[in-house]
Amino acid sequence: RYMTHPLISLLGTRWLEENSADIRLRKPVYNGDVLSIDHTERNGLHFIQCRGRNNLVVAEMYSSKGIPRVNELSRLSGNAPINVRPPIQWDLIEVGTPFPSFRWRPDIEEHLTYTTQTEDNLESYLRDVLHPHAILDTANRALANRYKLSAWLHVGSTIHFRELIRVDEEIEVHAIPMKKWKKKGHEFVAVSYTHLT
Repeated sequence: RYMTHPLISLLGTRWLEENSADIRLRKPVYNGDVLSIDHTERNGLHFIQCRGRNNLVVAEMYSSKGIPRVNELSRLSGNAPINVRPPIQWDLIEVGTPFPSFRWRPDIEEHLTYTTQTEDNLESYLRDVLHPHAILDTANRALANRYKLSAWLHVGSTIHFRELIRVDEEIEVHAIPMKKWKKKGHEFVAVSYTHLT
C-alpha cells in the first residue's frame, strides 16, 4: 500500500489504468515502523523496494504496462450471503467455488481513513480517486465475510488495474479460491478477486 506512492507521483492516476503490479511481502511491518521506499525504472519496468527495521527488505513490487484478459471464472458469483461463518480450515476451502459476492460503496470518510493510514496525501486522492489501499483491503473483507479468521499473513498479490475506481462508486466484489498448497508446514491459498463497477 505504501509502494504505490512513487508510481502515482511519477505517472499520475493513469498508473491505475491498464497496468499490472506483482507484490511480494517478505517480512511483517509493525505500527510505528519507519519505512524507506526506493523506486527504479528500466525499459518501462518499475521496481519498488521497501525496507524496514535494520534496513531489511520487507516488500518488493514490480509493475509494468499491460493487463491480461479477464479470467471469466473470477466473474462467478457465490450463493447468497451466509449466516454462519465457520472458522477457516484447510478442508473448508473449496478451490473453484466462489465466495458470496458483496456490494461496496466507499464513501469519503472511508477513503480518507486509508489515505491517513498510509500518510498518502497526493492530489489525486484529495479529489475522488479511490486509494489502492482501500481496493486491496476488500480482499481481507471478502475472506472475513466467508470465514472466521485466525492469525494469518498476506504474502503477496498480483494486481491488474483496468480503470479508475472513484469514491462513492458502487462496486461488486467477487472472490474465488483458485488454488491451495502446503509448504514447509504452512498452508497457502490463492484467491482471485474481481471488482466490477
